[in-house]
Amino acid sequence: MCRASRQSLAAAMADTTWCLEEEEEEEEKEELLMLTLALNNKREKKTGTLHKFCKDKIRSRNPSAQSDTPRSRNPSGLAESESDASDIQLPEFSSLELMPGTSRAEDMDIANTEAKQAEEGHGSRRKRDLYIDWDILKPFFKCGVGRDAGFAPCAKKNCTARLKLQNDTSSNLKKHYATKHPLDSRALKAALDSSSKRGCSASGGGRDAKSLRQGCIEEAMAERFDQQKVLDLFYEWIIRDMLPTITTESEALRAILNYLNPQFKLPSRKKLGDDIMHMSARAKNELTQIMSKQDYLATTADSWSSHNQAFIGSTVSWLNKATLERTTAVLGMKEVKESQTAEYLARSLSKLHEDFSISSKILCTTTDNGTNYVSAFVNFAQEDVVIQPGEDKPDEELADEPQVISMEEALDQADEAEVNLPKHQRCGAHTLNLLASEDVSKVSQWNHGGRNFFRRSAAKAQSLWNAQGFRTVAANEIKDAIGKKLKVPGATRWNSSYDSYKMLSGLLQDLDTRKKINNLCTSMPPNPIPAFVDEDSEVIAKCVKVMAPVANALDKMQSDQHAYMGNFLPNLLVLQRDLNLLRDDNSIKHAKPLVTYLLGTQEHHGRDKKGFTGRFQHMFEDQEKLLATAFHPRFHLKMVKYICRTNPDLYNLVRDKMVSDLVAQIMSKEGDVASASSQPTSRPQSVASHTSEHDEFAFLLEDEKEPVVMANLEKEVAKEVDSWGAIVGSSIMKISPANFPKEHRQDWVNCFIKYNTPLPSSASAERLFSFGLDILRPKRASLTNLNFENLTFMKENLKLVKR
Repeated sequence: MCRASRQSLAAAMADTTWCLEEEEEEEEKEELLMLTLALNNKREKKTGTLHKFCKDKIRSRNPSAQSDTPRSRNPSGLAESESDASDIQLPEFSSLELMPGTSRAEDMDIANTEAKQAEEGHGSRRKRDLYIDWDILKPFFKCGVGRDAGFAPCAKKNCTARLKLQNDTSSNLKKHYATKHPLDSRALKAALDSSSKRGCSASGGGRDAKSLRQGCIEEAMAERFDQQKVLDLFYEWIIRDMLPTITTESEALRAILNYLNPQFKLPSRKKLGDDIMHMSARAKNELTQIMSKQDYLATTADSWSSHNQAFIGSTVSWLNKATLERTTAVLGMKEVKESQTAEYLARSLSKLHEDFSISSKILCTTTDNGTNYVSAFVNFAQEDVVIQPGEDKPDEELADEPQVISMEEALDQADEAEVNLPKHQRCGAHTLNLLASEDVSKVSQWNHGGRNFFRRSAAKAQSLWNAQGFRTVAANEIKDAIGKKLKVPGATRWNSSYDSYKMLSGLLQDLDTRKKINNLCTSMPPNPIPAFVDEDSEVIAKCVKVMAPVANALDKMQSDQHAYMGNFLPNLLVLQRDLNLLRDDNSIKHAKPLVTYLLGTQEHHGRDKKGFTGRFQHMFEDQEKLLATAFHPRFHLKMVKYICRTNPDLYNLVRDKMVSDLVAQIMSKEGDVASASSQPTSRPQSVASHTSEHDEFAFLLEDEKEPVVMANLEKEVAKEVDSWGAIVGSSIMKISPANFPKEHRQDWVNCFIKYNTPLPSSASAERLFSFGLDILRPKRASLTNLNFENLTFMKENLKLVKR
């Protein structure tokens, strides 16, 4: 094709491009360029036909471009299809030959650039630019400056290669990594694919080549990869699953991560341990800051041993002021290397509280009924002297002469003064467990003495459990016979005995299953187990029925949903009611001695503090527990009135205390306002005439209105307290600030938090030991104390600290 034809075609192109829409401009240019290339290869021999085809193509893409529009350049008013094709001019291209070693898309980019230069009157050809984001390539190459301008020095250690930087290709960069650093070649390719913007003009007006094709996984990973974020997720995985630090040296794990993204570098075992230690220190500081913002805290403590090692653990909890939900955190779990005496436990807990600066905020510490814990709090806990109405205060004794004490005794007293424990709360769940196990271990006419119905059946069940626990063949036979293994009682797991008997009772109720179990029992070597008969099935079923209320109350005390002190006494009342109903049930005639013993009347236990009456009856006279129930929206004063139905003076005392606490909360917040409003605007003349600046009796003549204001406020609050029970009721399932009176809502919420923050159970400390056991597995018994403390501390507190 001659140069004149090409110029004519270029002029036609320049004359018709005005009708293209802005968003379709690049597509039209590409099609015109393809046609131009076809002409260059002599695929179209007739210029007139090509001109007509170009005009038809343009009009089909832009049918709105008619000859009668204001933008039309046809002065004759004829349609474009009627225009002479010979008048169409296309811009001239300086070179249309295919460049060796380039792609078709690249040649189209070149032609596009030259067409734009032709429109602007520039005939010179510009070089293509390859735009690369050097921030992404920093791990691979250094941006050359000064003497290295125009070069890309390799960033790899011990590699001195200086690659010539060409703005039209990156093949030399890829080739260098493919030959010298093959392990990182894939990562470089992904980074180049994500940063390259081939086909964009210098002004940024061109279309990105990536937008013209579907992205790949490598590009997405290269764009979004963050080494620190992935490292944080890796640490979280190690902590949450309690994995050993040697996991980071796993070759299989390294191979998987290298395949997913070679840029991610696993930390060494030492660095992993150091980082977890630093994370633990940072989490401890953040936890201290969180607890410093709380007004009231409650803690739990317990001891635990595993692999000939003893530990003491403690947790802390508080109620959220906005939602009234409980938040629990771990204070620590430390190894005990000496005898756990009362003094040692007191010092350990006191130091743990001081480390977090929370000694003055803890309302009480809940522990089990162990003798050492009880003794520690008896000797070192705070003592609140409560003066009952009508009770005289003790007279102060005046020393006639100084007392002489030894220096050693003075130092001992100083050391004891440093140990300061909060008030003690015995674990209600542990007390219930003692009621269900120790108290009923020897019940006459049930499992002790003559006609012990339950003892024979329990012996058969225990033999079956022992066979499963100590004989692998028997365990497999039991699983094949009933489809699962039996639940076995555990000495340290509350409710485990009830759950085991409940499962066995359900199996014995089915005659076919009982037959399979009896076949296993009678053929069990070396000593066969007596078969279960109807009487055994009935006795075990009655035992499960009697112990069900105790098990339900135990589950409620351990659950976080009911972890309010205000729920404690109502749950005990429900248990007492259910046991009384069972005592009157004639269908459990063989188990009635068990029910009577559980209720624990005085004639059955004498002076022993056993049974329900011996272990819990005194708690119904605890003012703080009654106040916790009174401030609970589900129970309020109605429940307290029912509890104190035989002691109306105690009810009135709790109600008055409730009113006085609310008034104190209101006055502490509005004290200045109330004080200002109580002052008279002008003093009476009779008073002013008798007072002066130096009159020492002036205060006797002033008109004090604050007692009147206090009396009015007390009446208002008392009315609010009495009417609150009619607004809310037992239908409330979820506690929230909206359940309290609107007038002084925040004051009500503060009082609720004050009395309901203490925990009725130390179950949170028990759960702490459950995941401590996951760490001290047999193969990890050599774990250092510091690593063990950091892992247990971080696992539970990971949800509280900032990422």
